[in-house]
Amino acid sequence: MTDKTEANRQVALRVVNAVGSGDKATVASLLHPELDWWLNGIGHLDREQFLGSLDMLASAKVGGFTIMSTTAEGDRVAVEMSGRFEYEDGRVYENNYCELMTIRDGLVYRVHAFFDAIAASKAFPEVGAS
Repeated sequence: MTDKTEANRQVALRVVNAVGSGDKATVASLLHPELDWWLNGIGHLDREQFLGSLDMLASAKVGGFTIMSTTAEGDRVAVEMSGRFEYEDGRVYENNYCELMTIRDGLVYRVHAFFDAIAASKAFPEVGAS
């Protein structure tokens, strides 16, 4: 693995860990201004929409992601992970994810994020899958 590929893998891991811990400032610092984050069942989100969507996870009293595997090649990084988030109202949101990221200029530029949309809509019925 080249140094640049490893650097891209580290960017992807930093953004995943920041999302999981609710650290929106770090997430924002790692997102390209022209970000396109696609979520299955939801669609495309630009940078501001994606940052706004983090409030659902950040409001958890306890939670985060467990990285299961990563694969990196050039500017592309795949991250497989599981997540578990517990909320004050007793809700528990658990899901598995595979996020395919493209890194540009050291920032997350494109993401295709796959997860169980039914599990997400059960935990967050106000969002729902489209």
